[in-house]
Amino acid sequence: MTTHEQQLRVESPILFEELIVEILSRVSVKALIRFKCVCKSWNTLITSPSFIKLHLHRSTENYDFDHLQIMLKVHFTGFHEFYEVSRSVRSLFDHPVPAVIQDLRYQIKDKYFLVGSCNGLFCMIVANNKIRRIRPTSGDRGVYVWNAATRLISQKLPAFQVDWYRLVRTTFGFGYDIVSDTYKVVAVHSVQDECYGSNKTEVEIYIMGESYYWRRLRNFPHVVLDEDAVCIMNNGTLNWVALYDYANHSNERVIVSFDLGKETWKKLLLPSDLSRHIVPKLVVLRDYLCVWHDLKNIHFVLWQMKEYGHEESWTQLLKISYLNFRIDGLECVSFEPLCMAKNGDVLMLLCLCGAQWMAIRYNLRDDIFKHSRIPTDVYILDFNPKVFIESLVMPC
Repeated sequence: MTTHEQQLRVESPILFEELIVEILSRVSVKALIRFKCVCKSWNTLITSPSFIKLHLHRSTENYDFDHLQIMLKVHFTGFHEFYEVSRSVRSLFDHPVPAVIQDLRYQIKDKYFLVGSCNGLFCMIVANNKIRRIRPTSGDRGVYVWNAATRLISQKLPAFQVDWYRLVRTTFGFGYDIVSDTYKVVAVHSVQDECYGSNKTEVEIYIMGESYYWRRLRNFPHVVLDEDAVCIMNNGTLNWVALYDYANHSNERVIVSFDLGKETWKKLLLPSDLSRHIVPKLVVLRDYLCVWHDLKNIHFVLWQMKEYGHEESWTQLLKISYLNFRIDGLECVSFEPLCMAKNGDVLMLLCLCGAQWMAIRYNLRDDIFKHSRIPTDVYILDFNPKVFIESLVMPC
């Protein structure tokens, strides 16, 4: 054997391993779960933290309608149960939702809420903790983190430190801290203040995989939060629309931004053109913070913050008349923007009178709409769908 042949025999296995990693990092999560059974070395590779991060990075590179998933809570005519349906965004146009009836993985038996999502993980609040085919447990209301693709769920998080007898409402945020490489759950409690006869804000944070209890955060502003937070991945922030300084009856709505790494907050102003009477909602489109709202029941308006933290960078992306979506004599009730593709196309869910649903794909550049009706035997229960990327990230 020549020296060159000996060198090839030594180098080939190394090259082969690198090639396997490169190929597998571009394979879907469902396929990788099956491939774990191929051999012990593949199982070790696929479950390793470095490979999980590489696969997540590859998935985020392919941020288009073919790779994105949408999570909908639905009820099928003729069925008594409710289901959590996960399907590719593309399938809303190519294959109607009833096609998933053969793959109903998440049958919901008790009241629950998905309060945040990040990197394929969902933060879930469960009433009686009985979700078939996940991990049935007993107990009262609990907080969990769930990976919808791998079907793994965390242990129930510890109880809050807040006084339950004074608790009025809890709003959540869930996101990834780039600095510490951890996932954090933030609970913003509105509690009764016995001294002043009004409500005050108390905030707790839990670090997945590290914490044993909820840690109290100080110096958070006294606000009333409208909804659960949205997470911006590229800067590690949670963002809520909030009624600011409500104790002084200012009724000013702002964005409260919480930095998960520094654990500090700041106030961001909404677009200056918004009326004080408008209650906007937040959505993250291609890692840009966006605000959308209904204008006088006539128009759907979408704003984008081009440069995060700079209020002067708010730009109006869309202003669509509801009259353009009078389909088969049915008037448009509301829009829900879901995601934006690399080419700028915006995917929206449209609700028509009579509980009719449509998926709308809007081409910003050419002002072209493509729509697909969701069949009438599917009733979407929660008009708060989650768009996500499937991942191997462990829910701890």
